[in-house]
Amino acid sequence: RLLIADEVGLGKTIEAGIVWLELEARQQAGRVIVVVPSMLIPKWISEMKERFGFDLVAHKRPELDAMLVAIENDHLPHRYHAIVSLETIRGWKGLQRMVDLDPRFDLVIVDEAHQMRNSNTASNTVGGLLSDWADALLFLTATPLNLGNRDLFNLLQLLDPGEFDDPAVFVDRLRPNSVLNRAGRSIVERKGDPSEALEILKDLESFVFGP
Repeated sequence: RLLIADEVGLGKTIEAGIVWLELEARQQAGRVIVVVPSMLIPKWISEMKERFGFDLVAHKRPELDAMLVAIENDHLPHRYHAIVSLETIRGWKGLQRMVDLDPRFDLVIVDEAHQMRNSNTASNTVGGLLSDWADALLFLTATPLNLGNRDLFNLLQLLDPGEFDDPAVFVDRLRPNSVLNRAGRSIVERKGDPSEALEILKDLESFVFGP
């Protein structure tokens, strides 16, 4: 389960394709669902086909209904590569039946995953369901933070609920980053001289890691 949060234009789609390709080589990517904003569906279909040879089939509500029937009857093909817009799936009436069936997908990819970061929204609920149904899960976003660390926590809680279940603990886990960032800036500003950075890193001794 990965959150890929590179900036715009750095190739998050390609990185996701590489992960998919690796899982395919391990025979762990038979059933794949990609969830993206509707305007990105053509881009994903094109890039996955041209760069990796994967055929994504666009799903609107009739295709989702047909997928649901196949799952109900245990007839969903072992190789099933679908792409659906977040707008479509969050308003789909078959979601509750999917909850009852608790299907399994080998890989779920969510692009622009920051749209799921607000709690108590339909998009956030869909994110939780996809997390439950996925063996491997990728979130892609160039903007994991909007108003603060709580945005990032909400995304990571969807991605890996067992690992990220306490906001206060999450804040404590982020605290060493400020020290590491100061040390990194010092090395750059002093043109490679690590002496000041080594002193800064001693601040990590005050942090408690683990129980």
